Parts: sequence; C-alpha cells; structure tokens
Amino acid sequence: MSFFWALFTAGGSTPPRGRRAAYHRRVTLARTFGACLTAVLVLNLCLTPLWLHIMYGNAFVLSAGRLLKNIVKLPVDTGLLYALLRLAETRLVPQLRRR
Repeated sequence: MSFFWALFTAGGSTPPRGRRAAYHRRVTLARTFGACLTAVLVLNLCLTPLWLHIMYGNAFVLSAGRLLKNIVKLPVDTGLLYALLRLAETRLVPQLRRR
C-alpha cells in the first residue's frame, strides 16, 4: 500500500506546464530565481523526503546534506536557466514570429 502512495506523490515532481502564467512576459533574473526557488522548496525539500519516507521509512536523516546541496545548486540552476531563457527570448522567439 505504501508503494502506491509513493507513486501518487511522485507525479507531482514535474514542473507545471501552464502557459497562461508566463505568457508574453519578459524573462528577468528575479522571476527565474523565484521559479528555481519554488522548485527547490516544494520538490526537492518537501516531496522528495516525503516520497523517500513513504518508500523506505526514514528519509529525513540526510536532510542536512540535501539542504546544503540545494543551497549550492540554486544559484547555478538559476544562472543556467536564466541564460537559456534569455537566449531563447532573444534568438528563437523573433525567428518564430517571422514565420
């Protein structure tokens, strides 16, 4: 029975694909940081330990390591996502509009 609930909560680990919230908005560093921070807090620090706890019983032992990893990784993820989104915004979107 616990395996079923672990699979049920794992379905929430993909980012939402809503188009309305970000449609026609400029890419800013603050929005990119907010998106990455939301993903880290909800997915990596809440749902992953919950899923591991449901699957294996005690997943909160490695919480300090998981927290440190996410603190180090958050600026890297934000920078990479911002660079990729700016590239797409400046190079790909104008080419798609011409067609």
